[in-house]
Amino acid sequence: MRRRLAAAIAAGLAMALAAALAQGVPAEKEAFIIMRELSNAFLVPAVLIGGAGLLSLCGAQGAFDMLGFSASKFLALFRINGSGLTAGPDYCQYKKARERKRRALWHLAAAGAVFFALSLIFLFLYYLLD
Repeated sequence: MRRRLAAAIAAGLAMALAAALAQGVPAEKEAFIIMRELSNAFLVPAVLIGGAGLLSLCGAQGAFDMLGFSASKFLALFRINGSGLTAGPDYCQYKKARERKRRALWHLAAAGAVFFALSLIFLFLYYLLD
């Protein structure tokens, strides 16, 4: 878990650095503008990494089971063997099989929360300096 969290934070720091460089933070002279741009830069990995983590938490609780089952049944209509909707498990069997495979990506949600907190800190500093 710690390695995964460290990897997610490292990826988020790389995203934040890229966003900060794209916004021209090294060329800025005024502190409040730097704080504003850093707040924006840390919000990018918070949304991307944290959003992926929250989606995985929702998926681990079974929020997307019906969507996956219906997509697999829809694609079964176009199979060449002609079995159509009668092939494969019913929804109850599909749901039980999915429950065995589920795992939530808590480290992504935690890393997103860290970057969101950093973004809020820089936003607070921006309003203090403005």
